[in-house]
Formats: sequence, structure tokens, C-alpha cells
Amino acid sequence: MAKDMKAALAKSVETEKESFQDRFSKAESVLGTGKPAPSAEEKGRVAKPKPAAPKRPKTIRDTFTLPEDDYALIAQVKRSCMKAGVEANKSEIVRAGLKVLAAMTQADLKNALGAIERLTPGRPRSDD
Repeated sequence: MAKDMKAALAKSVETEKESFQDRFSKAESVLGTGKPAPSAEEKGRVAKPKPAAPKRPKTIRDTFTLPEDDYALIAQVKRSCMKAGVEANKSEIVRAGLKVLAAMTQADLKNALGAIERLTPGRPRSDD
């Protein structure tokens, strides 16, 4: 039992020494007072380069006016999405609609745009 205790104590002292060296190296690198020694972890492994994260497209915030019926239509599409097990917000629904419009033939696009009423541009007047 004494040999086990001695071996466990020696291992504990060695672990503490490595921990001390690691903390000392980190302090050296932060303070810049010398070249940091490689830590125990760094000695045993080779650093792998991280894969580059895909660049996200720039987003632009904009405003537009929709009639109440179109807002109700968005809510109806959201409910349909939920029934299908897909969560979608208003922005995603509008973006999906744009993708569908972009994929249409010119004749179908003309018919789709002819089916909506024209709105006057700008903010609606308040009836206060």
C-alpha cells in the first residue's frame, strides 16, 4: 500500500508541475516577457487548421407596404408551414415567394403580377 501511495503522490506532483508550467507559459504569452514554452497539451498534438466558415451574404433592411389581405395570406402560409412541420417567419415566406417568381416563365410571371392590385407608393395616410 505504501508503494501505491508513493506512486500516486509522485504522479500528483508531476501533474501539478505540468499545470504550473502551462499557467506560467500562458502568463508569459500574455505579458510578452518572453517566448512561451509549449504546454503539455501542445507537446503531444499537432495543430490542425480550422476549416474556413462560409461567408454569410450581406443583409439589407428595407420596408414596404402590404394590404391587410396580404398579411392575412402570409399568416395562412405560416399555418400551412406549421402543419407541414416547417417553421417559417414572414421574411422567409417572402424570400421563398421571390424564388418561386424568379423561376417562373415570363408569361406566368405576367399573369401572377396581373392578379395583384397596384398600391400607391409611400406610407399610408393615418385616418386619425
